[in-house]
Amino acid sequence: MNQEALSFRKKITSSFNFLKFSFLKLPSLSWWGVCLLSLEDEQCKVTIPFSWRTQNPFGSMYFAAQAGAAELSTGLLCMQALSGRGKWSMYVIGFEAEYGVTAKTKVTFSCEDGGALIETLDEIEASGVPKELIMISTGTNTNGQMVSRFKIKWSFKKKSS
Repeated sequence: MNQEALSFRKKITSSFNFLKFSFLKLPSLSWWGVCLLSLEDEQCKVTIPFSWRTQNPFGSMYFAAQAGAAELSTGLLCMQALSGRGKWSMYVIGFEAEYGVTAKTKVTFSCEDGGALIETLDEIEASGVPKELIMISTGTNTNGQMVSRFKIKWSFKKKSS
């Protein structure tokens, strides 16, 4: 992990800086109350509360709130991994969801694809060829039951300097 990536991690894991980031860049996540639990080389964990802001008319957590938190758990890993590597394009180009038990508690989303992400970025830097990577974020309730799993397909391309 390079110094810029470590600096990004230190900055974003500050509660104040994360709140500022989410409010300015991702206001829906701020509105829903999404919090960053941890960001490491391989893994990112975020939580989203079950509240009137995240609840749908059927008494469970709205799928869009879950999707936003899941995407964040993958996106922060991407932002960290790209820090200090120059200019890149990164876009979500695919999204698939599956649901387990009904979300009626706080949900923790965890993505553990940091290693695959680093390998993909290294391959792109070596070859110059854009690549795609599917990253998986799994949401569990306070009882450890899977409420949803999102497969988020990212596209990466190194920009010329």
